[in-house]
Amino acid sequence: MKNIIEKIKTSDSPRRLIIAVTESDMLKDNPEILSAIFEKVIQISQDYDSGPWMETSDIREFEDDAARLLMPELKNKILEIIEKSKEPWKILKPVFDTFCDNYCFDQLEEFISSILKSKEFNNCITKILPNIVLKIKDSKKPNEIFWFFHYHGNKEHVKLIKKETKIIEVIKKLLTKNNSICENWISHRVFLCEEDAILIEQLEVEIGKSIHHNGYQGNDYRGQYVAKDKRFFEIDLRRLKLTKISHVLFSFTKLTKLELGNNLIETIPDSIGNLTNLKELILDDNKLKMISQNISKLTKLDTLYIRNNKLKSIPVSITKLEKLEYIQIENNSLTMKNMSEIIHSKYDTLSKATICFILGKYLDKKSKYKLAYEAFAEIPKITPKDIYVWNYMGKILYYNLKKYDEAENSFKRVLQFKPDNYYALTNLGHLLLTIERYEESKKLYIKAKTIDKNDINIFLNLCCI
Repeated sequence: MKNIIEKIKTSDSPRRLIIAVTESDMLKDNPEILSAIFEKVIQISQDYDSGPWMETSDIREFEDDAARLLMPELKNKILEIIEKSKEPWKILKPVFDTFCDNYCFDQLEEFISSILKSKEFNNCITKILPNIVLKIKDSKKPNEIFWFFHYHGNKEHVKLIKKETKIIEVIKKLLTKNNSICENWISHRVFLCEEDAILIEQLEVEIGKSIHHNGYQGNDYRGQYVAKDKRFFEIDLRRLKLTKISHVLFSFTKLTKLELGNNLIETIPDSIGNLTNLKELILDDNKLKMISQNISKLTKLDTLYIRNNKLKSIPVSITKLEKLEYIQIENNSLTMKNMSEIIHSKYDTLSKATICFILGKYLDKKSKYKLAYEAFAEIPKITPKDIYVWNYMGKILYYNLKKYDEAENSFKRVLQFKPDNYYALTNLGHLLLTIERYEESKKLYIKAKTIDKNDINIFLNLCCI
């Protein structure tokens, strides 16, 4: 056998040898020969220099030359052996090892895919399913047994596994010992609860896209999900040109993260309130015009991104969410009325503090100083020691609203929490200089100078005093 494998690998024209091997029974007992054949096919396609001087048609011709080795007879022989085999993974695994570790062209991928999708392969799995449980239990390398179940996302194979609850239990035990088995060899779809697995399939039909586990789909954004166990999972449907949120999504009650950015979605409907386990909702770069008040039912939500949309208002009820810490609402068209309603809502939550800070900075840039100050003034009710906010309030009161007494109190509050805060020292110094309290101003400038000796403005102000 070693001689035959060596001849296949070294021959310049191995076609006759491959035909002879195919017509014999060598493949049945020696699956390594299959690997040698596929290595040769890949080698032929790679031996030709594909430099910039070559035409695309020439490269395709060389690939076709390699593909001629993939005869129908070879496929039929593989299928015949698979159908009779009790351990088909031993036949195909060396082939796939070669396939996965090398560049391959379309014909080779289609050749392997056609084997996996064949009746013979499905029939074989159905027949040997009862034995697989025992094999998984006994095997030191269980990945060699069930690696093929996920390849090309064959749903029929997944359905067969799901019917065998013993298999699922065995795999779960293995996962506790070696999580890489799950990551590399088997579809996470089998770890979804039954109703969620069915919903994934319904969702695929509705949006017309395949939804894969992101462990082996990379970042092509054709739809991904992560099913870590039956308690929670994540769905990523970015960049699919979706115009609405599928009603199917609102049935995933265990969903913890939903990414729908870079689509064409205009509305977040009332059904969003069904996703009570949701922690992250990403809807950046859509065409959102409306968000349902029911978003306030997402009590576990800690992240909400709705930047770059067409929102004129966001629900005031969003300020009820006590765990919402990360929120981005920039580049929308919120009205002054809506912003005022949010700022003056009755809820003192972390989400309100975060939103007020964003709105305060936005209003300050738009020269809406009174409402900007009101936005910042809400935050100390929730986080009283936020020196950044007290400084912002002092700046607006001093420079824009000319309310010197209140501005002085704001800067002094900062210094109460952090006596060497340079920003508060210098601004309070400027304020006291303005209202002609020179000695107090001088003391603050001298202290600020010990922190930053290179600030020319402090030197000039001291000269004036």
